[in-house]
Amino acid sequence: MTEGATQGGRDFFVSYTQVDRAWAEWVAWELEAAGFTVTVQAWDMLAGDHWLAKVDDAVRGSAHTLAVVSADYLDSDWARAELLAALRGDPLSRGRTLLPVRIADVRDRGLLGSMADIDLFEVDEQVAREQLVTAARAVRTGDRGKPEQQPAFPVRETGGARFPGGGPPQVWRMPWPPNRCSTPTSTARTSSCPTAAPISSTGNWLSGVVPSTTSRSTSTR
Repeated sequence: MTEGATQGGRDFFVSYTQVDRAWAEWVAWELEAAGFTVTVQAWDMLAGDHWLAKVDDAVRGSAHTLAVVSADYLDSDWARAELLAALRGDPLSRGRTLLPVRIADVRDRGLLGSMADIDLFEVDEQVAREQLVTAARAVRTGDRGKPEQQPAFPVRETGGARFPGGGPPQVWRMPWPPNRCSTPTSTARTSSCPTAAPISSTGNWLSGVVPSTTSRSTSTR
């Protein structure tokens, strides 16, 4: 817990870029609905306010900074300045001062790259809400992420590797028609069955199929 929280400040300061304002307002709304206190530029920094002074007050007066991380956020110098300000009193984030929340599949090679985050993209709204609120509670209380209910026993999915002794798959057990040409004396043998080539005296069966080059007549001019 940071100084801002112990002196009656807000729980979270939501840091974002204007491109991601819709995400920031959704996050702020869900956090306040869950009982947290929030500062967000869209609602708390209005016309006539000194923006830099208000941001500085928000970072100082909040227990945690929640970063709404996207490609635009990572490219923003102002966002980087807010991150550095958030970690000023807790550079290793031992008090979980900084909570990165990814809204896009991007990774930071700098400051945020070594910090655990939560993902809100590619999930439905209910899952995103649960993940956000659960992470916020763990950050504020310093608790672990242990669930309240016992996890279900993992069940092996079907369609995996086949074990020995299970027999061949059904696609191998095909009803092949009988071979009518298997025996020379078969009554079902037809004229369409191929005739085996005779074996020559040399023992090479190919000699009965491929004409010998030595047997060809040559013409003289």
